[in-house]
Amino acid sequence: DLEKTSDGLYEILQHRVEPLRGYIARFNQEKVAIPECSIPTAISTFKRGLLPDGDVYKELTKYQCKTMEDVMSRAWAHVKWEEDVASRAK
Repeated sequence: DLEKTSDGLYEILQHRVEPLRGYIARFNQEKVAIPECSIPTAISTFKRGLLPDGDVYKELTKYQCKTMEDVMSRAWAHVKWEEDVASRAK
């Protein structure tokens, strides 16, 4: 059984109609299977997989995060906003 490498993270891309929550879940599922994934690699692959015109991508480009925790806290803040907007539209 070959160990997964961080190369697999580059293949995780957010789909145009996919909620951010779904992208985060798919990314994290792949990331936990990679024992030797460096923090800079995890951060850059997460950002690279985001929709380039999305708010999270813009925020992560403007404000450099040093940890995955910081990246995820910013991303989850956007998930809450996305879901709040969606629930208000119902």
